[in-house]
Amino acid sequence: MKILGISHSFANPSAALTVNGKVIAYAEEERFLRDKNAKGKFPNYAIDYVLKEGGITIEEVDIIAQADDCQKYDTGYMERHFKNVNKEYPTCSVDIAYQKNRLNFFCSQRQKQIIQQNILKQYGKIRLPDIKFVPHHLSHALTAFFNSGFKESLVLSIDGSGEDITTAWWLGKNNRLKLLHEVKIPHSLGWFYSAFTEYLGFEAYDGEYKVMGLAAYGNPNKQIAKKIEKIAWYDDKGGFKTDPVLLSRGIRSYSFYYPDALCNLWKGRLEAKRNLLMIGTKIARLQYKKDSRKLF
Repeated sequence: MKILGISHSFANPSAALTVNGKVIAYAEEERFLRDKNAKGKFPNYAIDYVLKEGGITIEEVDIIAQADDCQKYDTGYMERHFKNVNKEYPTCSVDIAYQKNRLNFFCSQRQKQIIQQNILKQYGKIRLPDIKFVPHHLSHALTAFFNSGFKESLVLSIDGSGEDITTAWWLGKNNRLKLLHEVKIPHSLGWFYSAFTEYLGFEAYDGEYKVMGLAAYGNPNKQIAKKIEKIAWYDDKGGFKTDPVLLSRGIRSYSFYYPDALCNLWKGRLEAKRNLLMIGTKIARLQYKKDSRKLF
């Protein structure tokens, strides 16, 4: 069985080829385009590369797999989930527009159209392999567990969102995963991280590693800790909850990834920028001193 796995249209489009359960090749599109993250692109070059590494043509592929459970969109499950969220939390036109966009984009008809058009454009009139859709977080979990070398393990997947799920964990045993717990939209640690990445002046789904690196230069702050506790907290049931009004819902004047309410909590975006500039200046001075010592 030859399976071509692809990810497209968002950050880090990529392709992987497995033959009879063995990974033959994997590549991200950014490596060929020399465009970091290659956001919004289809992995044409990555697909071509993994097929050549496997010594096969696109017509010899049995299945094209994508890590999105489009059936949840086709059946109306996601629409119902969004409606339930809207009943529980204040909702504005921005929230509705976001939900409609996802409902339209992730239906299987739209996803198949994107894949088929790009494949045919790349390889001409050929026999197209069947296209299968796989639950997003399950794909993350299987990739981690099957490549871990462990016979038994807890498996945790934390993301922005995949369908209605934002975090999930399983018990992995004997090449099987047993679902233990899930956290659903609108509670998301991935969105939490993206919100603060953008709030500090970086780009979401790109600059998170910079925020992680800068954190090492910070100091504990009780006032900040108290504000963080208003945004995300342990739910006493093995999971967590967030305040979507502060994190992911409402009018977003400054960024798509956080609402204006977050600025009000942190006394405005300019103060955050100013603090970031101070941290950056401190790091630059430390690096200058370190480099200067190397010269003498």
